[in-house]
Amino acid sequence: MGWITARSALDRDFQRQGANLVDLAADGLVRTKAKALTIGRADPCRDIELPPSFWREMQRLTSSAYRDWKAGTFNTAIADFTGVMPSNAQRAVGVSFNVDDLGSYLPAAVPPAPSPLPTKPQVDDKPRGRSRAKGWDAWIAQLALAVNEGEVTPGTRAEHLINRINERLTLAGQDEMARATVQSAVDAVLEAIRTDTNG
Repeated sequence: MGWITARSALDRDFQRQGANLVDLAADGLVRTKAKALTIGRADPCRDIELPPSFWREMQRLTSSAYRDWKAGTFNTAIADFTGVMPSNAQRAVGVSFNVDDLGSYLPAAVPPAPSPLPTKPQVDDKPRGRSRAKGWDAWIAQLALAVNEGEVTPGTRAEHLINRINERLTLAGQDEMARATVQSAVDAVLEAIRTDTNG
């Protein structure tokens, strides 16, 4: 039985940014463990298997939980403005996932077969547009989740929405996007929501 880091597990769930992993662990289908688990202000428990209830709490608190997939650190709450964590908050550090369990649900990606070399040079006469910015797909995914979760209303300001989506990306261990890159998409989404509401 082997274990892989949270970051390696996330590579298997790249399309959902860890949502599948959290769901599988919450359902008890994938075992997880942490180098340390702290509940409230108690002393941390070392090298402990995380119960499904920990992940159910992560599911429930989508916007107020902290997830750092790169470091393998997960908090069921975020500190308030004074830096104090709620008394019932749980913090798991050094999280890893059971690779055997994962194989049943999120198999490792199989590298694509190398393409054969062309026999003669190919001429590509298709017009080329500007390529998408790195992280664009992750940004749009977070925007869709925010809309689905009711965080976007007709009165939402574009600047607030951009800041909120970038905050969600940071919590998911992703890079933020520049305002200029996402402004037109945010304007289009807000306009569509306003039109739909007023229509």
